[in-house]
Amino acid sequence: MESQRRKSILFDVLDGIPPQGKESKAVMNYRKDIERSHLALEEEAMRLGLSRDVIEFTEDFR
Repeated sequence: MESQRRKSILFDVLDGIPPQGKESKAVMNYRKDIERSHLALEEEAMRLGLSRDVIEFTEDFR
């Protein structure tokens, strides 16, 4: 899956936007992985170069 798509899903998860219709199995698995814990979400944000934006948001969950 391309990084732009992963970024979009990550921000959807942060914003509480549910999955859109019929998503592929890869998209659903990715989404479940980052929804499972804020640590997984933060790690993925770091891989995508979004850690500054995401960590500010997830600090409330620690």
